[in-house]
Amino acid sequence: MSENMIKIDDVDYDFEELEDDQKYAINQIRSLDSKLSEAEFQTNQLRAAKQYFHLTLSASFKEKKDD
Repeated sequence: MSENMIKIDDVDYDFEELEDDQKYAINQIRSLDSKLSEAEFQTNQLRAAKQYFHLTLSASFKEKKDD
């Protein structure tokens, strides 16, 4: 199977033989998949950073109690 083959609804198609509007839709879907993956990656970073700051804040209150 060539690199240009794409499976839609369990049917293989040669990307180069598709209509322009079909190629456009596929490229949009690929772009959206990429953006969703990046957004998930960034969300994970943000959650980890939030957890770090929460833990740092909690630790700072415990340090004050120990003083």
